[in-house]
Amino acid sequence: MRITAVTCVKNEGPFLLEWVAYNRLLGVTDFLIYSNDCSDGTDALLDALAPWGVVHLPNPAKGRNYQMEALKHAQKHEV
Repeated sequence: MRITAVTCVKNEGPFLLEWVAYNRLLGVTDFLIYSNDCSDGTDALLDALAPWGVVHLPNPAKGRNYQMEALKHAQKHEV
């Protein structure tokens, strides 16, 4: 069974590795993470985690509904 976590992040770099590792322990197999204008290197870290099942995409939102637009986009993603 595959379990996918979908989330949005902005400047979460210091916490990402721990968050991904913890969710792996809980059984999450894939991650679909949308980033919003990061200035702390979060987006680069997410790209580096690709070999471990982390799919990083820029948030498709135009305006203020970042989470809802990302969730709508995630429904159509192959992960």
